[in-house]
Amino acid sequence: MANGLDAALVLVSFTFFVEGVRRRLKKISIGLPSGQESSGGLSFREFLREVFGHAKVLREPQGVHHYLFFLGFLVPLAFVALVQLSFAVPAPAARFVSLFLEITGVLGLYGLSRLFFRRYLARPPELKSGPEDFALLTFFGFLFKSGFFVEAGRLALAPSESALWSPVGHLLSLPLGFLSQDAKLEFLRLLWRLHLFAALAGIALLPYGKMGHAVYGAMNLLWYGKRPKAFPTPDLEGSEYFGAGHISKLTRKNLLNISSCVRCGRCEKVCPANFTGKPLSPQKVVNDLNARLNGEAAGIMRGGEENIGSPLVGEGAILEETLWSCTACLHCVEACPLAVNPLYKIIEMRRFEVLMEGRMPPELITFNRNLEKNFNPWGIGWSKREEWLERRGLPVPIAKKGEQYDVLLFLGCAGAFDDRYQRAVASLVRILALAGVKFAVLGNAEKCCGEPARVTGNEYLFQTLARENIENIKALGVRTVVTACPHCQKTLSADYADLGGDLKVVHHSNYLSGLLESKKLSLKTPLEGTATLHDSCYLSRYFCNIEKPRRIVSASGLTLREMEKRGEKTFCCGGGGGRMWMEDKGTRIGDARAKEALETGCSIIATSCPFCLSMLTDGVKAAGKEGEAEVLDLAEILERALT
Repeated sequence: MANGLDAALVLVSFTFFVEGVRRRLKKISIGLPSGQESSGGLSFREFLREVFGHAKVLREPQGVHHYLFFLGFLVPLAFVALVQLSFAVPAPAARFVSLFLEITGVLGLYGLSRLFFRRYLARPPELKSGPEDFALLTFFGFLFKSGFFVEAGRLALAPSESALWSPVGHLLSLPLGFLSQDAKLEFLRLLWRLHLFAALAGIALLPYGKMGHAVYGAMNLLWYGKRPKAFPTPDLEGSEYFGAGHISKLTRKNLLNISSCVRCGRCEKVCPANFTGKPLSPQKVVNDLNARLNGEAAGIMRGGEENIGSPLVGEGAILEETLWSCTACLHCVEACPLAVNPLYKIIEMRRFEVLMEGRMPPELITFNRNLEKNFNPWGIGWSKREEWLERRGLPVPIAKKGEQYDVLLFLGCAGAFDDRYQRAVASLVRILALAGVKFAVLGNAEKCCGEPARVTGNEYLFQTLARENIENIKALGVRTVVTACPHCQKTLSADYADLGGDLKVVHHSNYLSGLLESKKLSLKTPLEGTATLHDSCYLSRYFCNIEKPRRIVSASGLTLREMEKRGEKTFCCGGGGGRMWMEDKGTRIGDARAKEALETGCSIIATSCPFCLSMLTDGVKAAGKEGEAEVLDLAEILERALT
């Protein structure tokens, strides 16, 4: 039934599609070049698995409905395209192909109806609906249904024995049997045209609006789909502008990133700040930035270099309170099926606020002063960093140049200055000595790894601390570093790499697990009781270290009771993103997590991070359950089983 007009419409449709992509890429071009912040793209195999296999989408139960809709649209479209290329289906297979397309269409329509039900009847709070959503669902509903009526018209016009291989089309064709042949032909022509026009309209509009996620999300996965390990490292000496206070100061990677958002709400659903009533929705941050890009890109391109756009943070934009609510837990990034990264945008905007505007929460003023003067967040004299070792009777050698060590133990600020966490590090020290490991510490030469400074926007202070630590560690010739802090591990291994640090950094859960496996440690008094394990955000999502902490808990003799939110889906303790040193208004994130841990009925809450240990201890106290559950580090648990 195709004619010259149809061919012209196909050309127009694809012209609109190409023009839409061109316009979006033109908008994205106002951003800065995407330098070393790129986390790399997926391999072609990974790309196919994520796009055509919907691997990450299917992690959530409702993801299957989107996948059915996706297949119901894609498979018939691909088949029609093959037919137009003169691809002929062998006669024996035609019936099976017809049945397969009908089944695909039915499943696609079912998936679409479930998406409609969820959005307009179930209405989960993270799913925001607007006129565009209703229009798209209605449009695709018409597309699916018109396809079935086209088949019905074909079968009514030319009945055949194979009609039963198109069961839906056959049933719909039965009422048409009362029409004349001419009426059937006109009916078929009308439905064919409407279906064709709808399909071409769908293709033409694909790069525009919400449906753009199908195009730009695929690009984002292909070029930048890998999960990031390090935060972007700017050139402080060669720049006069730091962070991103205007839309044109985000990188092109970030602008492609925000163009990929489908507004599914998964990031908002898992955000610990949002869950506890803080004014942060990662989805809204991304959508606000995308709206700013759409609204200002044309003016910025016309205005030249001096026109950088209006401020991103402040009244009428992203609120400061929103910006500082983030815990940098990476859960929004882990949850997003299109690898959209709200965290990077938040970090960049924090950098602008701190380095360019001098704006930050009041608590961070003292925090930064402490780091600048004494190289730790608490402001305790830097020369007292190694005093606690002697006070607790730990004969730990201070690393010296020329000496050979198996590992360098990086204590971290909590290990050196927080009385509670010193007990955890003391357990680790005694275990290493028991296993015959030759190790040493930096002592007073160790400084804060700088991670809290970096995530709160003070990039200059971070790089200052980082370079001094790198220089001190390199001077010793040590390549392997062990730390009990996942924040230190991420920073020393990933973030320091951009500044010349080439270190193998091992979390103590990995190292202790290795000592157990190599039989350098043997249990003497296996523990009795139950424990639940709180997975650290940095350990589980940045390093995917999920099994090693569990091995230690189980090896100690404890019965493990898992929380619902665990592994890569763990719930944050609330101490990351600099929040450890900021007031947590309203429901405390740590209290919410402690409540979930206590609901398992465990006697021990196992942790693997100093922030988690502190925040969950406070949460257990707030719940009045100190006598029922004890919060312990993995090293403390293991030491009890070794002695």
